[in-house]
Amino acid sequence: MAESAVERVDRAYKRTMELEELKDEDGIVFSTHNYASIPDYRLTALDKSSTFSIFATNAEKRFIRALSVSTYPMVTDRKTGKVGRDGEPNADCLYACVYHNRAILAVADGCNWGARSAKASHDALEGLSSYLTSHETEMTTLQHTGHLLLRAICEANKKVYSAGTELWQIGTTTLLCGVVAEVIKDEANDEREWYWICASVGDCKVMLWNCASGRVTDITRDNRCADMRDPGGRLGPYGGKDPDLRNLALYFRVVKPGDILILCSDGVYDNFDPVFLGKTPRDIGLKYDDWKSVPDEVVEPAKESFISNYAAGLLKPLSRVTPTTLCDTWVKHAVQQTSGARRFLEENPGKRQPNDYQQYPGKMDHTSALAYLVGGKPSKGPQVDFAVEEKVKVKKSKPKKKKAIDDDEDGDSSPNEEKKEEKKEEAAHAEEEKKEDKEEGDGGEKHKKHHKKHHKKAADDEKKGDDAE
Repeated sequence: MAESAVERVDRAYKRTMELEELKDEDGIVFSTHNYASIPDYRLTALDKSSTFSIFATNAEKRFIRALSVSTYPMVTDRKTGKVGRDGEPNADCLYACVYHNRAILAVADGCNWGARSAKASHDALEGLSSYLTSHETEMTTLQHTGHLLLRAICEANKKVYSAGTELWQIGTTTLLCGVVAEVIKDEANDEREWYWICASVGDCKVMLWNCASGRVTDITRDNRCADMRDPGGRLGPYGGKDPDLRNLALYFRVVKPGDILILCSDGVYDNFDPVFLGKTPRDIGLKYDDWKSVPDEVVEPAKESFISNYAAGLLKPLSRVTPTTLCDTWVKHAVQQTSGARRFLEENPGKRQPNDYQQYPGKMDHTSALAYLVGGKPSKGPQVDFAVEEKVKVKKSKPKKKKAIDDDEDGDSSPNEEKKEEKKEEAAHAEEEKKEDKEEGDGGEKHKKHHKKHHKKAADDEKKGDDAE
């Protein structure tokens, strides 16, 4: 009998069981390749009295932020003469389903450019979300939730393959999906904690911002290859007819209410990397003159430490860290970091970017982040995502003008202007919180009508798009 997709994934997963468990600085095990290492705590009963969903769109609420942009340059099509963003369509895709006491979060990053890659990431999240929401009541323990996440990756892979009858018609994608839930750690004393557990194939990341210390931890810190061009794994046909499951793994960690989980594509994460920032090994405390000379066993821990500190440092100027301020800060950083390279390509059509990260730092890419406040709850009743006007925009570079633009690529906005913007944002967030608190008090009827209106508009727009295709 032929081996099923589920059996292939299970077999690939079992092959990794001999790998060592990873522990963070506090000695907490947070990565595993063995089901038995996952605490078999019971999850609290799913409370669906309030829900909020995001799928393939930018969205913003008090407890969650989804943001996806492209940092590639604007180019002119030689055939049509039309100006558009290079690398379109955006091949990143985000998904979230937030309940009163649980949340399912996922990010997919289509490999390479083009419609096939974008469809692969979209299809992967469609297959995954369909499976997890239909099996949500079966998430009774942490161990079984990990099992269901691996099954969901099987369904995601199956959906990716449904894109065509020939292998060349099918794209490939990386995928990271997880569940954050309240668990009962001690039944006798009703001791409860929150846990994050996720499955990953490829190089998407999940970072944790600790609300008590301000520290940022890369929970998936072992999923990157030394060769940054290699994602380490992907769904869809690769090197033949099968998916690449080399770095398929489960990760888990205890989290606290008030912490923020950030799922991101490499367009965000790579712009924290000292190589792409144009730094030398000596700049981060290594006694080597160039990166090629640094052994892998030396460079990886050094990079991990630098990236965590650098990512946390970007948040220190914020008066308040929320899913929105964190997400927007990191994405805006990627936009600013790549401004020089983007400007060079826009001003020199047809030329290749010089391979000099000190002169042209940053890595242009599809850049996406999903930030969730642990313990955050939606207003009462079902709600659906809607597009919002983004605070982070990537505009075509205008080198002749020295006036600051939305993404502040020239970095010449005055401190007074920045303070005014911060105060405006804080006031807007405070007003939003007041509105949401009122909605929770009155049953959220106005809120539901508001979302129903936006959801209808989104559905109409999607139908128009389908007709156009």
